[in-house]
Amino acid sequence: LSGTSSVIDIWSSATLHRIAGPLRGHKSTIYCISSCPRSDTFASGSLDWTIRLWSGKTFDTLWTVSELEGKVRSIDFSPNGSQLASGSDDSLLCIWDSKTGKRINEALHERPYGVSSVALRFLSEVVVGTDGVATGGRGGAT
Repeated sequence: LSGTSSVIDIWSSATLHRIAGPLRGHKSTIYCISSCPRSDTFASGSLDWTIRLWSGKTFDTLWTVSELEGKVRSIDFSPNGSQLASGSDDSLLCIWDSKTGKRINEALHERPYGVSSVALRFLSEVVVGTDGVATGGRGGAT
């Protein structure tokens, strides 16, 4: 998977040839992409303040989150694929249901530059990076 500008291309890891794309949907630069470990889906986050979940079979958009108020800088699936974490310039750390796109939980991470990276290590822990600092904690992911 690769995102350049506002499109996504799908590449073969064996041959490094493009096998699908360009996939269109975002209105601005795609900043992050994460593949789901338990299904044929992947998510993308963009500077257009949206997150999209894509089918890895049909390459269609399955859902779009457009309720954020900042550029999406990082996304990551939980190990079982049921949840997706996002971090954005509005300093929100959000946990989403990966099947429906509904927000499960959120936290305001009070740093001046927003949330620059997230990782769902376990089903109950979220690692957040902001301004060069990584912090861990138990979030709303279950």
